[in-house]
Amino acid sequence: MDIISCRNMLIYFDSGLQARVVSVLHYALKPDGFLILGESESVGKLTALFEPIGKKRILFKKKKAQPHATFGFEAATVHYGKAALKAPEKKNPVVLIRDEVDRILVNDHVPAALLVNSNLDIIVSRGNVTPYILLEPGLASLNLAKMVRKELRSEVQTLIYKAKKEKTCKGRSFAV
Repeated sequence: MDIISCRNMLIYFDSGLQARVVSVLHYALKPDGFLILGESESVGKLTALFEPIGKKRILFKKKKAQPHATFGFEAATVHYGKAALKAPEKKNPVVLIRDEVDRILVNDHVPAALLVNSNLDIIVSRGNVTPYILLEPGLASLNLAKMVRKELRSEVQTLIYKAKKEKTCKGRSFAV
């Protein structure tokens, strides 16, 4: 490429991503190619790659420098004196079976239950709760007051009020 215009884009990236983008742009330009940036942008610490032209420092000319572009593939580095990486532990087959049985029991056989915080935001659900809550169209929310089916709302709100009044909930969360 002879010219790349990248006006007012780099300002939305953190410095690490800016450096990677500028390196890729340097790689993409032909020798003596030009990079145009916005007034509040710069090539950052990569002044070895580009030479500013003019006082405004929005036009840069590609320097003949070794490109730093890695395209997401970082060079492997050797770390001496560090502990060797361990192979992932193989789980005991009995533990794997137990975990799967627990998952099946919770999903299929445990009564429906929701754990909510004091704002009625759902923290955890157990069992099949679909007969009781519904995802309404529009902006998604995990608030129980917004998700409970309309025909159950008054009863659930009454139960929550009683639980709070009688302090049957422990701490800041309680089960419904």
